[in-house]
Amino acid sequence: MVTRLTGSIRILSGLAFVVTAAVVGWLRRSPWFVALLTLAFVAGYIAGKWRAWRPLLASGAWRSIARALALTAPIQALLVTVLYLAGLGASSLGGAGGHAGALTTGDYTVAAVLTTFGIFIGLLLARLEADNLERMRAAARAAAAATEDDDDTAVTAAADFTVLPEPVTPANFFHGIHYSHGEYRDGGFDGTPNDRSRGGDDRIAAAEQRLGVRLPEGLRALYRVQNGGSVGTLAIAKVDAPRPVHDDWLQPFGGYADLLPLELLRTLHDCVCEHADPDAADAAEQFPPGAKERIVLARWYGETLFLDYRHGGEPRVGFADFGTSHADTDTTWFADFDAFFARLRRTD
Repeated sequence: MVTRLTGSIRILSGLAFVVTAAVVGWLRRSPWFVALLTLAFVAGYIAGKWRAWRPLLASGAWRSIARALALTAPIQALLVTVLYLAGLGASSLGGAGGHAGALTTGDYTVAAVLTTFGIFIGLLLARLEADNLERMRAAARAAAAATEDDDDTAVTAAADFTVLPEPVTPANFFHGIHYSHGEYRDGGFDGTPNDRSRGGDDRIAAAEQRLGVRLPEGLRALYRVQNGGSVGTLAIAKVDAPRPVHDDWLQPFGGYADLLPLELLRTLHDCVCEHADPDAADAAEQFPPGAKERIVLARWYGETLFLDYRHGGEPRVGFADFGTSHADTDTTWFADFDAFFARLRRTD
């Protein structure tokens, strides 16, 4: 239902922009109107991307946004120019000649209305798609919770997964690009690899400079393959002789099952600041000791996979649920990233 609605809104709003640009040419308004319409088109584009861009802005990855704008602005200008000229040409076939030389108050008013309309439609589509994505995630969480029911039927169902024998390697670690690197079109997600999902030493170096740490070499190897993304069903045994039941395994990458891109890596302190004020006296207990020296690799609500740089040298890897009051005492620790990675197993 949401997919059809967003698709219909995109088509109708797109037609409104196309028709307006052509009609402006038909009415032989000033060519400067092309610039105003380009701004309206770009404003709608920015509004539609705003939810996806907010975490990038928070992490300081503004260059990715600047590149997107640098690409879309000339495309939008070309589109508006073609539509304007098409309307102008059609008008000329009717015998009309010349065009207005300067913009009028009415022209500015039309452009302002169209810009407001574009921003409204962009924000509406972004909200609908975000709500749809959250509903899908909620359904996945509900399905996962159902398998943990204490009755005999649920226990039998939870014991059905298989631990695959193939080792986890950098080459088979990722199952898809990160959701912030893809495009949402007509309610669907386009996960085609692109420049934003590209791994590389340049991006690793930029993240390390921003964070003030050196990432473990094993983690760097993953980021050379891809700039974070979906990792699928990876798990680590919590006991020496694990059974194929959820109680014997932990999922270090949480319900989202992804490794954060380099531009979204940040400290645990910054993550907690999303919902707590560090200057408020009653919020102090929400900030774990050394939170500014822990780099978050994956986070699902309170469940957090992180690098711990508090003791200098090669960082430990920790997994804890910071939504509980005893997270530090219940943290699962790994001596370093290589030790953590060696224990990963894929399940089916």
